[in-house]
Amino acid sequence: MSASASVAGRPASRGPTNHRQYVGSIADLGTDRRPGAFGSCMSDDQVFEVSCATPHHKEFLATLFSVIGTEGGPTATADMPASLKATLDAQCQEIAARLTQNPDPTYDSRLAVVVDSTVPVSDAARRQGASLLFYSICMVVSDPVPLTGSVVGLGEGPVPTG
Repeated sequence: MSASASVAGRPASRGPTNHRQYVGSIADLGTDRRPGAFGSCMSDDQVFEVSCATPHHKEFLATLFSVIGTEGGPTATADMPASLKATLDAQCQEIAARLTQNPDPTYDSRLAVVVDSTVPVSDAARRQGASLLFYSICMVVSDPVPLTGSVVGLGEGPVPTG
């Protein structure tokens, strides 16, 4: 998702979900004026992007890719090696801390930082010795209370719930 500010007289681009224009720098907006267009909020089934201003439980932060050999190894997502799972979890925590601008991206356990992984390689390809590709999504989840804003750049501000 992208949104950009007006630069040197060029028109501002529009945010992808709320179609509002942003002109100028966002550097000094503060946490109470962060445009929701800079977040990437998801429907509960993770199929659709939704406006971060509407109640939602999940916000996408990053995509992580991992490739491992399959000979004598895992055959399904449930079989992800523990060391790879630990690495992805740590990477997602680091990404969440950086994007929220908070060393505790769980905000005292009000949010969960989650890695959701799938394996888009067929069983037949794995039997032929193909590498196993883990496509993982790093996200924050607020459950049971929905979020009503983005957590990107939130810093020490309150978690936007409603």
